[in-house]
Amino acid sequence: MRKNLLTLGVVAMAILLASSAQAANRGVEFTPIGFIEDPGPWPASTIFSMNPAGTVFMANPAAWGNYCVMYTLEDGWGTQVGNSGSVCTLTNDGQIAGQGYGHPSGDSWPGYWLGEIDSWDWVPDAGGDDCGTKQSKHGASDNIEYIVGLGWEGCNGRRFFYERSTDTASILPCMDEESCRINDVTNDGTKTVGWNYALCGAWRGTDDIDGNYDWIDGLGTLQRKYCETGEACCGNTDCPTFVDAYCDEQCIDGFCGPGPNEGMECTSNWQCDGYCVNGPNHGQECTSSYYCPDVDVCLDNPEWDEMVMENYKGEGYRTTPDGAYTLGYEFGQSPYDWSDPLYDWTLFASAYRENPDGSFTQIPPPPGGFEGDSWTPLNISDNGDVVVGRYGWWIYSYPTLWTEYTGTLDFQYFLIAQGLDELWFWYLSSLNAVSADGHIVAGYGDSTINPDCPNEWGCTEGFVVDISKVKVCHKPGDHNERTLTIALESAGDHLGHGDFLGTCEFMNSGGNSRMAELRGERPTAQSGKSADHNPMFSSQESNQMQPRFTPAQADEPRQERNRQMTRTGR
Repeated sequence: MRKNLLTLGVVAMAILLASSAQAANRGVEFTPIGFIEDPGPWPASTIFSMNPAGTVFMANPAAWGNYCVMYTLEDGWGTQVGNSGSVCTLTNDGQIAGQGYGHPSGDSWPGYWLGEIDSWDWVPDAGGDDCGTKQSKHGASDNIEYIVGLGWEGCNGRRFFYERSTDTASILPCMDEESCRINDVTNDGTKTVGWNYALCGAWRGTDDIDGNYDWIDGLGTLQRKYCETGEACCGNTDCPTFVDAYCDEQCIDGFCGPGPNEGMECTSNWQCDGYCVNGPNHGQECTSSYYCPDVDVCLDNPEWDEMVMENYKGEGYRTTPDGAYTLGYEFGQSPYDWSDPLYDWTLFASAYRENPDGSFTQIPPPPGGFEGDSWTPLNISDNGDVVVGRYGWWIYSYPTLWTEYTGTLDFQYFLIAQGLDELWFWYLSSLNAVSADGHIVAGYGDSTINPDCPNEWGCTEGFVVDISKVKVCHKPGDHNERTLTIALESAGDHLGHGDFLGTCEFMNSGGNSRMAELRGERPTAQSGKSADHNPMFSSQESNQMQPRFTPAQADEPRQERNRQMTRTGR
C-alpha cells in the first residue's frame, strides 16, 4: 500500500513538474475575443481600454465607435455598458466613467455608469457655450475621481475639469487666447496633460501641475516665423505686405469688379488683372493666380534653431497615475516644414516619454517606417516601462510596442517571431491598452482565419496578448543555441549579449528574412503602396510565405486551418 502511494506520489509530482515546466515555457499568449452573439452579417470587435489589473476589458462589438461591453478571458462577452462618446475608463472594482448619450441637453455628456445599459449619473454643467457638444470627456484618473476633457467658450476649446468629491465642474483658460484641451489626469488630480494651439495650429504639449499651466517642453511661447512688422506668421499671406489671391479685383456676376479692369467680362477671378497693394510692390501689375512677387516678409525666427526643433514636444496624451511619467506625440520638429534643411522626419515621427527628473526619452518609429508617417502613442504602463500605440495613418496603421527592455517593435512581427504562426494570417492595426504592470496589452486587427467570420477577406477582431513571458533564441549560431522563455523585464539583458527576440526555430527557418520582405511591402500613407497589395493582408500570398504549412494545407478551408492552429506560443 505504501509502495502504491509512493508511486502515485511520484507520478503526481512528475505531472505537477511537467505542468509547471509547460507553464514556464508558455511564452506569449495571443487571444482573439471573437464576436458578440448574433453579430449580424458584418461581425466585428475591438478593444479600446482595460482595467489597471488587465483582467476586464472594454470591448466594442463593432469596428468603430465606442459602444462599451465588458469582456473577460474567463467568461467572454458580458455586461453591456452602452453607447459612449469616449473610451470607457474602468477601475479594478468595476466602476466606469464615460461619455454617455441621453442627457437632457441632447448632447453626449460625461458621467458615471449606473449599472444598466445606457444609464449614467451625469456630471454638472461647467458653463461655457454649446458648440456641438458642450463638454466632453477625453480622459479620467484610474480611480475615476476626476474626469477631464474639452469645454467651450465662444466656440473656442477650453480645458474641462471635474472633481467627484466636490461635484464641481470647471472650464479652465488656455494660453495665448488659443484653444486647448486636457487629455489625462493623475489619481490625486494635481497634474493634467494635454495640448494648446501654438505654432500655426500645432497641438503643442502642455501640463498643469498644482495650478501651474505651462508647455511640457519648457521652451516658452515660440513662433517659427515673424513678419517684418514683428507679427507672428505662418506664411507670407499672413503678412500685410502681401495681398490676397485676388489682388485688388474680383470677377463678380460675369464682370470684373472695382479696379483697373472694372466692367470687363470674365468667368473667373484670374481674368481680372489687378495691382499689388499695401507693400513694396504697390502698384505693380499682378493676376489673381499669383501673389505680388519678390516680397519675402515671413522671416525665420533667429531663436528657432536646431536645438528648439529637437526639444519641441507635441501633445501630451497620457500620464501615469502618480504623474511620474508623461506620454506624448512628436518628440520634436514642428510645424511640419519638410523644406527646412534642418528637418528630421524621425523627430516628428517619434513619441516621447517625460521622466520623473524632467528629461525626455525618445520613442522612435519601428523598423521599416516611412518618412511622413508617425507613430501614435495611446497608453503607458504605470511604471512607464511599456508604451502601446500604432504607426501610420488610418487604414494603413499597424500596432507598435515600445518597452524599456526591447526598444520599439512592430508588434505583429514580434508575435510571429515568438512562434505564433497564426499571425501570418492577420493584419493587426492598433494596440490601444496596457495593464498597470505592462504585461497585458490589447487592440484589434483583421483576421482571415476566424471561422465565425462570413467574409473571405476577413473581419475586424479584438485581441488580448499576455507578454509577461517572451521567448529568445539564446546564443544563436553557437553549439549551445536554444530557445529560452524569460520574463519580459529580462529581455534587455539577453538582447544586450546578442540573443534574438524570438524562437531559434523561427530564426533558422528563414522567417526573419521573410518578415523583412513583408515589412518592405507594408503599405503606409507615405509608401505609395495600397492596402490591397499588402502580403500580410492577402491570404493567398501569406499562405505562400508563412513558414510551417504546405501548399496543400494552405488551400484548406479557413475553419479547418483554424482548428489546426494553436493560439498560444510554443
